[in-house]
Amino acid sequence: MANLNLSEELTNSAKILEQRIGMQAIISKISSLFISCPFDLVDENIEKSLEIIGKFTKVDTCHVIIPNEDNNHSLVFEWHDKSVESTKQVFEHAILSEKIFQNNLLINPLFVAQTSKFNFPSPKLKQIFTNLGILSFLIVPMKYLGKNFGFITLSNSTHKRTLDPKNQALVNSIAEIFVSKIITKKLEEEKQEQELKYQNLFNNMVNGFSYHNVVFDANDEPIDFIYVDVNPAFTILTGRSREEVIGKKLSEISPNYLKVLKKHYYKVIVDKFNLTYEYYSSSIDKWFLVNSYSPEDGYFVNIFNDITERKIAEQKLQQNEEWFQDVLKNALDASYRINYITHKVEYISPVFTKMTGISTESFNYQDFKARIHPTDFEHQETYFYEEIRRNPSSKIPLKMKYRFKCYGDNYLWLEDNFTLIVDEKRQPCYSIGTLRDIHQQTEAERRLKRSELRFREVLEHSSDVIYRIAFKTRKFDFISPSIEVNLGYTVNEILNLNFNDSLALIHPEDRQLVNNKMKQLLNEKKHENTINIQYRLKNKQNSYIWVNENRTSIRNKKNKIIFILGVFRDVTDQLELEKERLRADKIESIGLLAAGIAHDFNNLLVSILGNVNLLQMTQIDEEQSDILHDIEQGTFNATNLTKQLLTFAKGGAPIKKSENLKDIVENATKFVLRGSKCRATFNFESNLPQTAIDAGQMNQVLMNLLINADHAMSEGGVIQITVKSTLLEESSSIPLKKGKYLLIEIKDQGKGIKPIHKDSIFKPYFTTKSKGSGLGLATCYSIIKQHNGYINFRSNLQEGTTFFFYLPISESETIKANEEQQISSKINKSILVLDDDANIHKLLQRLFKKLSIKLDSIYDGKEILEIYKKKDSMGEKYDLVIMDLTIPGGIGGQEAISRLKSYDRNVKAIVSSGYSNDPIMSNYEKYGFIDVLPKPFTIQELKTIIEKHC
Repeated sequence: MANLNLSEELTNSAKILEQRIGMQAIISKISSLFISCPFDLVDENIEKSLEIIGKFTKVDTCHVIIPNEDNNHSLVFEWHDKSVESTKQVFEHAILSEKIFQNNLLINPLFVAQTSKFNFPSPKLKQIFTNLGILSFLIVPMKYLGKNFGFITLSNSTHKRTLDPKNQALVNSIAEIFVSKIITKKLEEEKQEQELKYQNLFNNMVNGFSYHNVVFDANDEPIDFIYVDVNPAFTILTGRSREEVIGKKLSEISPNYLKVLKKHYYKVIVDKFNLTYEYYSSSIDKWFLVNSYSPEDGYFVNIFNDITERKIAEQKLQQNEEWFQDVLKNALDASYRINYITHKVEYISPVFTKMTGISTESFNYQDFKARIHPTDFEHQETYFYEEIRRNPSSKIPLKMKYRFKCYGDNYLWLEDNFTLIVDEKRQPCYSIGTLRDIHQQTEAERRLKRSELRFREVLEHSSDVIYRIAFKTRKFDFISPSIEVNLGYTVNEILNLNFNDSLALIHPEDRQLVNNKMKQLLNEKKHENTINIQYRLKNKQNSYIWVNENRTSIRNKKNKIIFILGVFRDVTDQLELEKERLRADKIESIGLLAAGIAHDFNNLLVSILGNVNLLQMTQIDEEQSDILHDIEQGTFNATNLTKQLLTFAKGGAPIKKSENLKDIVENATKFVLRGSKCRATFNFESNLPQTAIDAGQMNQVLMNLLINADHAMSEGGVIQITVKSTLLEESSSIPLKKGKYLLIEIKDQGKGIKPIHKDSIFKPYFTTKSKGSGLGLATCYSIIKQHNGYINFRSNLQEGTTFFFYLPISESETIKANEEQQISSKINKSILVLDDDANIHKLLQRLFKKLSIKLDSIYDGKEILEIYKKKDSMGEKYDLVIMDLTIPGGIGGQEAISRLKSYDRNVKAIVSSGYSNDPIMSNYEKYGFIDVLPKPFTIQELKTIIEKHC
């Protein structure tokens, strides 16, 4: 018995497994029908699937029913066994009319094993199922987005076929396949339907349509436009076929139109404005009304229609304007009479038809009211009945303005002036009045209001000060809010002034200039409507700013001035920068001259100083020694002067290294103020950063400024010295690059600098001192400039002067220091000297003879390589070559060292020049030299450098 039960269980398991495998095969087979299935084969494959389901499940009928959104029609697919009748209408009726799915199938499928025992919603439906012999059925909902999208039904009408409830799982899986494909097909059909509608609209629209791609230049500026698409109306209106324009640039098709459009493209393409404008095409002699807009970035659309007839009509109207003038004077208004009891327009003049384009035949009051704009009608009707209640008279004068729909559905602004007659019950009887076309006037007023609003926005946000003076009252009647930013006064403070009061704000030195310019403006004979003035105005803080102003006279038809209109802006910073530029240009020009003079002078000083040193080495008496010493000191003083000239020319080629500016400031101050009546106070920022400077040159700057401060206070006083770091932004008025700087201020308590002298302070040789050279501040200016800094001053009479300068904070730059060497009196070496000055050669011959140095002298670098090779061929070498950097008309040290290096990489060469500011002098190693010997030099300096390298 146990074996029998086991056998039955195995048999049942095998059947279940077989059924599952079969169901899986059916699902796979149906799925394969819809893989890469075109949309036009979806319906066919659904019917094939129903046949596969029906034969596998051994049922009589299979359906797919998809109701529409209104649930009054459905799409039905059916398969049924040839031995039974179709049951399509039964199940469609059950789902649509009896709404079985709404009650029973909302969540779960409906399986009915015995129709006779099922509780149908209506007896009629049960009778239909019974008559068709439907014994059992299964309805499975197909769900999409949580809602029933359609249904799959299976039914059995014979005893030979059984409806197995286990088939429900199979149908559920197939339902998901159907939903996916049907929904996809439906969406595609809707998309195709929309595209077809759009295409029909596109092809049949009366207006021309063109779609353009924008061409940008390297700066992303629109420069041209490519035709992407056009509609048939485009061809009709322009005469250009689609093939002629697609893919072409607008510049190729219509260059004149490109010029017109480029005036507007910023608004359309960049600001996304919808723009409407008129355009005349001379090539086809047509006028177009064009609307341009940008649907997406990089594209824009033109929609246009032909307005040639309208433009021709406008032109003809303009041509005949004089001829019709008398007629128009007598027929500007349309007269009418309206009967409110009968609702008839009893009379309206022909002018009304001309005005609106509407025929007055069979025209009644209801037609008239219907053409008033709804918004205006509501407002005017309220006004109409309020006046009836308010005014006790039987004749009530009324005035209305409203928009009236003309023929063609465009609105026209009308002014309606009429008298309303009411009866004793205060009911309207009739009205008599006139209609006036005020459309242009109303539109002009609206445009004027918009224009005034835009203009006022511009005025209120302008950085320039804009004002207007009523000439008759000599009072300001408008001034822009920017007056407070520029001068510190409020708008009300200025409006309370009259024109004469405002003259007190002008700098006394500029009043005559302004007065003379105003006379030109007010001169009726010269007809100068605009003048330009540059002058100083006093702000609320009692200091002056420079302004540049354009002032215009507004005159009436009789050429009488009615308004003075002015616009001015603060140009103080601009003028200061221009003054600084001119000052730098002047100093640079003079600097070039100074450098040349210094160079030649240094050559002369070499000869003088060297020969004095030679004489000092001989046997001389005490008086002769004193004389030579005086000459030597005079030469040293002349040397310092040439250094100042070179520093003034180019800053003396500063040799920079990282320095503590605090120490330099303190040492210079102690040195200058030793024995002075003045004392100094210091304000150093803590942790003051170091900066790369030439300490000697910076000491020269500080000493010049401190000496000036000391001289400015002959009776004594306090010099305030401040050193701090600061950050300059790009918007700063200081003409330096954005970055970190050290700011040094030296303030005295002297009498200040006279205004007449302020523009000359940094000029070379300008001085107010009886014994001054005039190079001190010019040298300061040049040194600070060579350090990539900026120097200037602030000064007011009796309030003292503050000189300040900026130095960039940067990484340190260092140079190698020459080690001091002990030298002997005899050197016994061979040296080649290149110099264009014969006196220097004579000096060196005398000196080298005493030092037992063999000297070869040349005057031009052209000979240097030949002489050097000749020496080498004799088995000898030069121990040292000394080269003058500059040989007028010949080859100097820079090219000569290059030639020597190409022959002997180990050549030892020293560069010497009176141009100590030349970059080769401060970067000699970069050019192949081993050391530098600035002119003028002493014999001791020459001996030291020779001993060092020989």
